[in-house]
Amino acid sequence: MSQLLRLTPVLNRQQTIAALSGEFDAIVIGGGINGAVSTAALAAHGINVVLVESNDFASMTSQESSNMIWGGIKYLQDYEFSLVWSLCRSRNELLSKYPNRIQEIPFFAVINQNSPFSRALGYVGSLLYWFFGSFKTNKPRVFSTQKIRGLNPQLDMDRVKGAIQYNDAILLDNDARFVYEFIKTGAKLGAKVLNYAEVTKATSTTDGWLVNVRDKLSGSYFEVKAKT
Repeated sequence: MSQLLRLTPVLNRQQTIAALSGEFDAIVIGGGINGAVSTAALAAHGINVVLVESNDFASMTSQESSNMIWGGIKYLQDYEFSLVWSLCRSRNELLSKYPNRIQEIPFFAVINQNSPFSRALGYVGSLLYWFFGSFKTNKPRVFSTQKIRGLNPQLDMDRVKGAIQYNDAILLDNDARFVYEFIKTGAKLGAKVLNYAEVTKATSTTDGWLVNVRDKLSGSYFEVKAKT
């Protein structure tokens, strides 16, 4: 417990605001997953970075979120193969690096007369999806109507023609908490992070940027200088 407390950064608001009077290598605007990861990565490489977020960290992350980490199987229908390839690689990397936070999960899709594809084509598509994922997940499965009835007798079998099962991944914890872990990591590595800090203006200068920020809690304004 003492080790956990020692690793957790103390995010003192007034101290952080006072520290923003200096000049930074980079300023990151927005404390969602992209801003949080960028801040942590920059700080890990010794970059003097500040992150400002106009609301709470990860405040929009959980809007209508399913917590799913997916490879974009639906994009196969539009032949966006490069996008599916990229998403699958990202999903696999997250599965590899965060085994206690992200786990594989199967998806069971029933095929009926209103489905945009047949059971056979759906299975071929799921196999292609498995290939794009470099076979890092469990192999897709195809089910007959008889097999479906045995697996789920409560399912309405009218017009059902079969089913397929493919695999993606899911966050086991709250997704906002996942984002905040990167915020804390960045702060622990020396980044200055501040929420409820709204950027009102950003002006390009000869040696970087001058960013005007409003502290939404106190109503006061301050400036941040950054090269990038």
